Amino acid sequence: MLLPLALLALVAACQPDGGSVFEPRTRFVDPAHRAGCSLDSLRTADWTLAEIQDETRYVLHTAPRELVKAQRGILVPEGGVLESLAGLPVELVDSERVVLVSQVYYDKSWHELARLVKSPLTFRGSDPFVKPSWQLPTGLAGSRVRINIEGYGLAAGRDTEYRAPAVVIAEGSVLEFGVGVLEPAWQQGSVLFELEACEGELCSSIFSRKIDPSIVGDRGWKDQQLDLADMVGKEISFNFTTELLAEDDEAFSLPVWSNPTVYTMVGRAADEPNIILLSIDTLRADHLGAYDYERNTSPFIDKTFGNRGTVFEHLVAAATTTTPSHMSMFTSLYPSSHGLTTGLEPLDPSLTTVSELLRVAGFETGAVTEDGWLGIRHGFGRGFNEYAENKSANIMAPEGQVDVTFAKAKRWLRRNAGKKFFLFMHTFQVHDPYAPPEAYQQLFVDDGVVAPEWEGGPMAHMRSPTLYDREIRYTDDELKSFFATMEELNLLDNTVFILTSDHGEEFGEHGYLGHGAHMHDEVQRVPLMFYGPGVRRGYRIAEPVSHIDIMPTILEIAGVGGSGQARGLSLVKLLDGERTGDLHDRSLFSEGWTSQILYSDMKRGPFDKPALSVRIAGDKLHRYRNGDEFSYEYFDLHDDPGETNDLLVAGASVSGTARAVELRRLVDGHLDEAAVVRSELLSGRVEVAPDENFLDPAREEKLRALGYIE
Repeated sequence: MLLPLALLALVAACQPDGGSVFEPRTRFVDPAHRAGCSLDSLRTADWTLAEIQDETRYVLHTAPRELVKAQRGILVPEGGVLESLAGLPVELVDSERVVLVSQVYYDKSWHELARLVKSPLTFRGSDPFVKPSWQLPTGLAGSRVRINIEGYGLAAGRDTEYRAPAVVIAEGSVLEFGVGVLEPAWQQGSVLFELEACEGELCSSIFSRKIDPSIVGDRGWKDQQLDLADMVGKEISFNFTTELLAEDDEAFSLPVWSNPTVYTMVGRAADEPNIILLSIDTLRADHLGAYDYERNTSPFIDKTFGNRGTVFEHLVAAATTTTPSHMSMFTSLYPSSHGLTTGLEPLDPSLTTVSELLRVAGFETGAVTEDGWLGIRHGFGRGFNEYAENKSANIMAPEGQVDVTFAKAKRWLRRNAGKKFFLFMHTFQVHDPYAPPEAYQQLFVDDGVVAPEWEGGPMAHMRSPTLYDREIRYTDDELKSFFATMEELNLLDNTVFILTSDHGEEFGEHGYLGHGAHMHDEVQRVPLMFYGPGVRRGYRIAEPVSHIDIMPTILEIAGVGGSGQARGLSLVKLLDGERTGDLHDRSLFSEGWTSQILYSDMKRGPFDKPALSVRIAGDKLHRYRNGDEFSYEYFDLHDDPGETNDLLVAGASVSGTARAVELRRLVDGHLDEAAVVRSELLSGRVEVAPDENFLDPAREEKLRALGYIE
């Protein structure tokens, strides 16, 4: 009954009219197919998720997982035995037992503690508590540490069963799903996964697999495809069961079934493309050949997107840091409207992402990101059937990841090439610290490019444009390899590929390094490039556009209606060569929410956030704050693309020209306007203050180190 994996990769190229694809007919994790479930089929914020090895998926059921305690400054007593009394979240109160997964921070890093199962619970009055203890190194006695405790609630019994509502099986149908065991139970024994197909009360086994997660090869998600040809025309209910095989009565099980879905092969219209969105984090446009850079950093990108695709010459980043810019791509809202500004907030459940809209329209959705910056807890995973966060072993250490990230994306493509899909990829490869592979160390040596005085000095890995350029070239080579896989899978003719970035990088052009605080074009101007069917070849578009335009553009390319929340505009008319009034001379904003600034001498200083800018055509105004006071900078980008001549310093006042007056009015009103938009979209929901305990410890550590949070 197993369907050959190769078949899925071949279906898309079978017919000249666009081919055939497997289309989702019944997703058993969706509310519409869950008995007694009334959740919204579009907004997925409250759906059941499970994570194995940093890859999160929708699942039929899983043990509740909640933060139990996060605390700083705990004194380690003599002997090094650390105890911690913690109240249980309400979601864990009814659990038979609670598995505690804990980390402690000392010696400048996080250390995982022994996993504990607590039962029965301790009560203080009527409130349930847990009181775990751990033996720490005795040398820590008298010092203060930080601790983070998460709990998994265990139900009674060792086995699980879920019977899905019955569905009629159409011709050409297959069933796909994944199985796995959550990491806290990896040493608890083997688990038997069994699946039955039931017609009325008559059931027969169609799948059985034993997984022993103590074996490395049995960890992670194990994906399955079953042919349903023998069930065509029948009304079938699928029964998903697991059995813990361990003899130890104290053993526990955390098995999960991910995304069980019945797909049916259907004809594909030629105008229904797949869509891939790639964000190369921290990539400034003017370091690519397609944007006239003098170094050969991007030969594949230049050839593929510059010569054979369409280039937008001026994308204005919605923010100068990673998290807010990417959520603007996903929601078509400025950061102060979608609310993810400091790195501490989750996306409000009432807001909708592009992936949610595409998924409900029948697209298979997947994402591979890096380093935990686009965290699943912040809402970036909404609407993605699979969301992989490719995290560094040490989140603070430089570690090239684009090869691993693209390899994961290739594997996803091989499994889903026979479907209409949306794939999001995000790599931190060109973000500091710059650490290109050894094979790239001799690139751009003595090439005549004028370098800053610190090019080879201390801390070059955080301020060297040459190392940065080598990272770009390495990423370009990896992208070439990714396209080779697309060609192998016959995807180049039916996939629109979009390449962009969240923000750029400063190399001392205005006395600063990095990104986040100041609003110059070396940080704000990032690439936006399209390649694929229907995309004009060798075409360039000069109109300034924004990250908030990406979501409506993707939806129009996909033929999918919007949610009504978008504040950006679709760029399809520009891609088609049309010039329309609503896309011309718009006011485009950017926001900066960091609390630190890095000077060219590597000294850090405080920064009074937020910084703002607004651009109309070639006119641009920055606004910086100092307490309750504001200062402004005004540039004519047509005559001064490097922003070296502040027209206000040159003698004009901010009220000296009609355009300056207009820009100041817009930038001064931006936050109020964004707040109105947010209020309208949240429809009376109560605002929740950012919560530092919402973050996983490693992500919080990095955000603080870079000044994104205080």
